Amino acid sequence: MNRRFGPFDPKSAVLVSSPLRRALQTARVLSDALRLTVVPRRDLREAGLGEWEGRRVDDIRRTDRRRLEQWYQDPTRVRLKGGEPIPAFQRRVQGEMQKLLYIYGEAQSLILVTHGGWISTLLTDVVGIPIGRLWTFVLDNCSLTRLLWDGKKLHLRSFNESLNIHP
Repeated sequence: MNRRFGPFDPKSAVLVSSPLRRALQTARVLSDALRLTVVPRRDLREAGLGEWEGRRVDDIRRTDRRRLEQWYQDPTRVRLKGGEPIPAFQRRVQGEMQKLLYIYGEAQSLILVTHGGWISTLLTDVVGIPIGRLWTFVLDNCSLTRLLWDGKKLHLRSFNESLNIHP
């Protein structure tokens, strides 16, 4: 695991996680391997999908194909009853990242365990593409995406590296 993260000093690293179960499970595996304490952060949660929450994509495709296709083309044009609009989700992601950089910006490594939509939303800002193109990024579960903070902005170093951490 340490080889995967490169030169690593646990004394100057912070491990922050979404409080959702699957993210916390992954964070605990990392916590044990890296000897770090997990700091849960509410705003690392995935976007709220309202009426689609907890449903499988195949099920949604059968019952709501047109809106699902629109969602993948441009999620800003689809309103899900009880869901978090993508522009609001983007503001939440941006705000949380700013807070994390303010709080932990001096850490050598800030390790975030979060969700594909959250990471993809952050990456739209990092690489400068419109939020409607959110699904340009395809992330595998338990993959590693590295960003570099230069004190002013984030830069993409690597994307979707395979990280097999579960036994």
